[in-house]
Amino acid sequence: MREYLKAGKAGMPHERTESAFVQAFICAKWPTHYIGLDSLFGKTRSLFITDYDSLEAWEKDSLAVQKNTALFAALDHASVADGELLESTDQSAFVLNDEFSLRPAVEMPHTRYFEIDHEAWHANSSRPP
Repeated sequence: MREYLKAGKAGMPHERTESAFVQAFICAKWPTHYIGLDSLFGKTRSLFITDYDSLEAWEKDSLAVQKNTALFAALDHASVADGELLESTDQSAFVLNDEFSLRPAVEMPHTRYFEIDHEAWHANSSRPP
C-alpha cells in the first residue's frame, strides 16, 4: 500500500492516524505484521509492506480480518481518519524471485533504508505493475 499525503499532512499528523491501525492490530493480537516506510525526498508518501509466505496466505489473512468484526470496525474507523490526510493511494503486489535478487536473505525488520525504484522496475518489466 502506498499513500500520497496532502501538503502539510506528513509527520506527526500522519503518525497519529497510522498509530490507530497499529493499535487495532495490537488489540486484536493479530499475528501478521507490516513495516511502514516514509519517503526522504520527492512527493510525500508512505509505503506499507506486508510479507506473506504465499498468495494463499495473503488471502487467508485478508479473509480473517474481514471476519473479525471488532478488528474490521477499528480498521475502518482508522481508514476514515487517515483518509483525511491523503491525496491518493495505490497498491501493488510483488513476488520475490531469489534468482533476480542481489541480496535475497535481507532481514527487513533490521534494515534502516531502502531504495525502491518502481519506475525503473516498470520500464524493465514485460508485465504491468
